[in-house]
Amino acid sequence: MNRFKNNISSGTRKVVDSIVDNTVTILKTGRDAVNAAPVPGLTVAVDLLVVILEKVKAAQTNQEEARILCEWMCILSEAVIAAGNAISGGLREFKKDSLVREKIEKGLAASPELADRVDGLQRELKSIRDTAKDRRGDGEVPGKLPGQMAMEAHVKGIISMVEDSEKEAEQERIRAREADKNAEEERIINSIPRVDEAHYRSAANTMKARFQPGTRAKVFEALREWEDGQADQVRAPPRLHERGTLGASFFFTRGVQELNSPRKFFSTIASQLARSQPALRIPVVDATREHLKVAVLQQLEHEFEDLIMKPIASLSPSHSPIFIVVDALECTEEGSELVPTLLRLLLSCAARPESRIRVFLTSRPVPHYIHNVFSRAELRDHISTVSIQTFRISVDHDIRLLIKTRLHEDESSRAWCEGNPSIVPTLVAKSDGLFVYARTAVDFILGDLGDSTFLDERYSIILTVDRSKFGLAPLDSLYHTVLEGVFPPRDRFPEMKARLNRVLGYLVTLQEAGKVSPRTVELLTRMSSSESIPILNRLRSVIFFERNNPQSPFRIVHATFREFLVDSSRAGEKFYVNMELVHEQLADDCWRTIVRDIEEAERSLQFGGLWLDELRNAHVQFHRALQAFAFEIGHDLKE
Repeated sequence: MNRFKNNISSGTRKVVDSIVDNTVTILKTGRDAVNAAPVPGLTVAVDLLVVILEKVKAAQTNQEEARILCEWMCILSEAVIAAGNAISGGLREFKKDSLVREKIEKGLAASPELADRVDGLQRELKSIRDTAKDRRGDGEVPGKLPGQMAMEAHVKGIISMVEDSEKEAEQERIRAREADKNAEEERIINSIPRVDEAHYRSAANTMKARFQPGTRAKVFEALREWEDGQADQVRAPPRLHERGTLGASFFFTRGVQELNSPRKFFSTIASQLARSQPALRIPVVDATREHLKVAVLQQLEHEFEDLIMKPIASLSPSHSPIFIVVDALECTEEGSELVPTLLRLLLSCAARPESRIRVFLTSRPVPHYIHNVFSRAELRDHISTVSIQTFRISVDHDIRLLIKTRLHEDESSRAWCEGNPSIVPTLVAKSDGLFVYARTAVDFILGDLGDSTFLDERYSIILTVDRSKFGLAPLDSLYHTVLEGVFPPRDRFPEMKARLNRVLGYLVTLQEAGKVSPRTVELLTRMSSSESIPILNRLRSVIFFERNNPQSPFRIVHATFREFLVDSSRAGEKFYVNMELVHEQLADDCWRTIVRDIEEAERSLQFGGLWLDELRNAHVQFHRALQAFAFEIGHDLKE
């Protein structure tokens, strides 16, 4: 002991003790972080370092060797602790149950190379621990300690793999932040009030998507002259969609809820622009965030300014044109009130210098308020119009192609058509330039394929209709013909007539596109599917409906049929739908159904007492609410 004291000065001893104490404190403090790192065996290495350092402190060894060993062990300890901190700290960036954290943890725990490095470090440390002993005398100080090179290699390997793991974790963090950002953007975009059925691809626009290839060539030729040759981009919404220049589309449909109103027009356009145009996604999200702080639905002017103009103002002048397609603008039920405002705002946006917005819209020429907007001095020079009536000769050619193509789709109708060459030109003449007439007439004729006698009968009905009898336009005459043909007077006994009137009423009043089926009607009104389906089957030339399917949604194909039904001067007494009476009948039907369901529930309840009292109270409250609704439509419900 005296000899040891002579070899180690008190100053060196203090240095060694200080290094050991500080390093052991670091190791014990950092052990939790190392333990949290999913690297098997790394905690064992920390424990071994503590043991070795404590042995060095207690040992009687060469002072210089002790100092070198302590300093190197300190460096090694700090490296191991740093590795553990780096791993556990990186993992804390992710939630405990996150898939990213789980992936990183499993990757580190299952890495064979990392396991080999940790095992090697443990072996070297155990070797030093087991061979640690007092070194007596002033032997030569070695340049390297036993196993030092191997441990250095192991620690460097561990640190290298930890760094790689950190890089991977950082990339995962970036991806996670990007995913969170995208999710937040998507949440805000989804919060924009919109009409999904307005998009040109929606199921509600199935009829409008039935384009006959080879038709409308003259119209497309005129479009090719629009915007200095840019019309090769505007032949149709699908072409724009493929090129990435279709920003948004809104197809109005008369008689279909929300598709017959412009109130959600600008918010719907903004929602579609955010999804279709990457350059507008963030601007629309930012604008929406501020816009919704005021109110969800606002006046058209405010929605246009906030959701359309502000985002579009951020576009670069070099951005490619963005097209907005609007169809059937005249089919809004608030036309004269809101459409002029909508048009003025939208077209003014497109008419601004360096605007990247192009507007393509269709409308019947009848509404004067649309023409008045087109005639405004500030817009007139920016608007190009094309009238289909300009191409009447080509229209007859297109209708001929449509009729012939449809009749040739089935072998039996093809043979029937080829057997009488006058059929196609006769139907073209009867159509009088109206595609909807031609399509409805052909669908009516093809109502029951495979029976040539049936085809002849349907065709004869169309030929023999006396237009002067009704004093109506061709399309109205055709609708009369269709209804008379599928429901001839001999079949129109009182019960059948009542069912027909109810179904026609539901077609007109139930405006939820793609959501009302025979099963829905049965649940609401107790009109069984077996009663409604035969009628719907017969009306398939003027409505969408999958034959004999009680779950199939049904709705009117073309708005003109609805207009026909609700106009007594056009539909006549036999087929006229009185909207007020239909709403009254619907209210009564729904109320009777609810009362019946409540009574059945009361009978089925076995608990009595409070349960029945609560049910009856709900019954009374609901009746009062329904009475309030009925009062609004001018109808009195009976108890």
